[in-house]
Amino acid sequence: MRAGAADAFELTRIVLRREAGTWVARAEAVWPGYVLAEPTPGLAADDLAADDLAAVGALTTAESALVRRLGGAPHVIQASQGRIEAGRLVVDFGPLVGLEPLVMKIDRHRRLAWLGSEPGRSFAVGLEVTSKS
Repeated sequence: MRAGAADAFELTRIVLRREAGTWVARAEAVWPGYVLAEPTPGLAADDLAADDLAAVGALTTAESALVRRLGGAPHVIQASQGRIEAGRLVVDFGPLVGLEPLVMKIDRHRRLAWLGSEPGRSFAVGLEVTSKS
């Protein structure tokens, strides 16, 4: 772990993949090749050296709060389940409950939801859409 980082981790998500005719839950990196870090308490981001930032991903405050809410302490984003009613997404359970307005796009074929916490920046998390009316 680099100096100045209290907790360095790779953010992972649980997604459903079809293998040999059945759907299987798999863990995969949200941002492959990137490591996220919580700074040491009392240390500002400006205090980190440039070589420290080369190995650590920089998130905005909103993205950092979203990552903490979705992944929790183990830094693993579980798959959510929901339905589409009258053209609107309703999440029944999982980390996306209450975050429906952040969902920019739903890929029902790949069972993914694209979240946009900041303009121009998005990432995918697992979402099973069970029905559409």
